[in-house]
Formats: sequence, structure tokens, C-alpha cells
Amino acid sequence: MRPYWVLALCAFLSWFLIETIYNWIAISALSRSPAPLFPKFEINRSGDEWPAQRRSIGLREWLRREEFERLAAIRAEFFESVVLRLSVYQNKDGTVRMQVMFLPHQRDHVTVCFIVFSEARDGTRLVTDNYFLPYGGFYPENWSVERKPLMRSPEKLLKRHLRRMAGFGLPFVEFDDDPLTEINDQQRILERLNVDLGFLFPRHLREEYGKFTQQGRYRFWKELWLLNYFGCPIVR
Repeated sequence: MRPYWVLALCAFLSWFLIETIYNWIAISALSRSPAPLFPKFEINRSGDEWPAQRRSIGLREWLRREEFERLAAIRAEFFESVVLRLSVYQNKDGTVRMQVMFLPHQRDHVTVCFIVFSEARDGTRLVTDNYFLPYGGFYPENWSVERKPLMRSPEKLLKRHLRRMAGFGLPFVEFDDDPLTEINDQQRILERLNVDLGFLFPRHLREEYGKFTQQGRYRFWKELWLLNYFGCPIVR
């Protein structure tokens, strides 16, 4: 009879191998799928901006109490029946924007995430979010990103962002660009950067090789594993 620790180690290694194979198959399928990693957003004119859930009422009331003004409702389509919806809000002095993100989840359900961001006078972009899905890619050097996937409360996330702003040491500027233009510009910046740094293949090679390079697949798998078991994403 082998010692218990040997059996436990063998069981862990077997589980880790099966889990890794499953995740790599899923990542390969995503790499080959037609779903865009950095989709183009458009104005949401369908009238389905907010899901019909009780939590939505409380969330909108909280945004009003915090004096956030609604700027736009936008959407991006991944597949015909899979649509990402965003409501963009801005605080009273215009230095903080919040994207309320509605992610399709299971049948007729959505999961809500929040992305809070500001821009300093020197061009630094301060981002605080609770997005829980793996990203795996790179951010521009002038982005200071903090991801809190376990912090599901928008109130706590906003407070965390405001503390980061207070400790940054530079003044923040008022946003003056259109939310739709701003988010599509950021999508193009992120995609171009991740191609340049070897996370993604250029568009003309994706039909043959998929979206992710070998380095990209490894980083994506690594972040998926860290998020699933430690709630800890990669931010660099």
C-alpha cells in the first residue's frame, strides 16, 4: 500500500493533466472561432439596454445617487444570438467613466461586470474592473490596470478606483470624447498592440493559424487557470 501523500499527488497530477487538456482544447476552439476578440461596438437601438432583473433597478438607483450621468448604450455582436451590451456613465465632474457590462450567461441570464476608468493629465489611463473572464493579452504601457474579479460590488469597485486616483499624484482630466468613438479606438489600440507583441496573429494569418500564437495560447491558459482557482488575473 502506497503512502497517502503519493496517492494524493497522483490524483492531483491526473486531475491537472485532464483539466489542462480540456482547457487547451477550448482555447484552440476559441482561436479558430469566428467570434472577434476585440469586436466593433455600435449604438444600441434595440431598447434592450438593461436586463429585466430586480438587481438592475437597484443598480440604476445607485448610479443616480452617485450622480453618474448616462452617456450611451452600445452593443457588440459576437454571434447572431450572443450580444455584449454596455451602458456608459460618467460622474459629475467628468473625470470618471463607468462601463456597465452585461455578459450573456446561460439561458436568458446575464452577468454584470463594471469597468471604471480615468485619464491623468500625462496621458496615463487608470483602469479598475471586476471582469472575471480571461484576457491573457497585453495592455499599453500608459495603462495602469487593476482587475478585481472577486469584487462584485460596484460601490466597492468605485471606491477602490477613487483611492487609486487619490494616490496617483497627478490631476485627472475631464473626458470630452464620444463613448462609442472612445471604446472603438481602445479596441483598435489593444488589438494592434497584441499583434505587435506576439499574442495574436495578424488578421491575414488567422484563417490558417487561428487568432492566438503559441505564446498567446499559453498566456490565455495561464490566466484562465489563475482566475478559476485563485481569482488572480494577469495584468502584464
